[in-house]
Amino acid sequence: MKRTRAAFTPFILAVALAVALAVALASASLAQADKHTDGVRDDHGRLVKLAAPARRIASLAPHLTELVHTAGAGDRLIAVSRHCDHPAKVKRLPQVSDHRGVDYELLAQLKPDLVLVWGAGLRDYKLAKLQSLSPNVYVSEPRDFEAVADNLADIGVLVGHPAVARREANAFMSEINEIESLYKDKYKNKPAVLYLIHTPPPVTVNRRHWITRLINLCGAHNLFADAETDVVQINSESLLLNPPELIVHSMPKPPVLAAAPGAPTFHIHGDFVQRPTTRLASGARMLCEIVDARRLTSRP
Repeated sequence: MKRTRAAFTPFILAVALAVALAVALASASLAQADKHTDGVRDDHGRLVKLAAPARRIASLAPHLTELVHTAGAGDRLIAVSRHCDHPAKVKRLPQVSDHRGVDYELLAQLKPDLVLVWGAGLRDYKLAKLQSLSPNVYVSEPRDFEAVADNLADIGVLVGHPAVARREANAFMSEINEIESLYKDKYKNKPAVLYLIHTPPPVTVNRRHWITRLINLCGAHNLFADAETDVVQINSESLLLNPPELIVHSMPKPPVLAAAPGAPTFHIHGDFVQRPTTRLASGARMLCEIVDARRLTSRP
């Protein structure tokens, strides 16, 4: 009998371990389910709560399309906006919105169970129209890195991938913090940076935009941080009175600013700076390298 018990001991241990693992996985699944049913608050403070993870997602902004993929749910996208282009395969999906508005008829035909929308300029009647087509509408309007990470984590909850999304969000913030520790206080002088998002006319942003946070992270300051409006149309007089030390832009062709003829000009692809996604970390490295190199070349 002793031999029989000894022979069965490994089997019994294996069964016990399997049961323990199953219980642990079930507990983790229940915890994730509980988190899911709690819902999330979007950037307009609205509670978005789904009965089950979203399976048919319509993304009406490029950055939200990217965040859905980062959260591991890109295969659930059924519709995007015309400007969504990353990853490239999303360009094959039905396009239900552009700068002119939303194709509500097509969106209704696709029957999304979650609509993700950019909050800037979103009017109440447009939000109400979207909610009439899908009860679950998440409004995104991040203004800093932390909000980008929160958007990603929220989407992870809504698609049933909270652990994946939170891991990616934490990795993004860790990279941002690392870059900040390398550059923000590296030098005492803080060069004045003009970041152009459009020209002509030349347009930039103020301190409430994440681009200003990017500039500050690199140990520089936004020339128009104190402007009253979020989006700033620049006039020649302001540049003559307060000239930039360097200009960064995202346009295909270098901008020509008669009022700032001597400022060195650099290009960064707009997707790495102007889209609030985890690719902002790559944009931060590019910008910081530009600012750092400018400091070195401008030393007497």
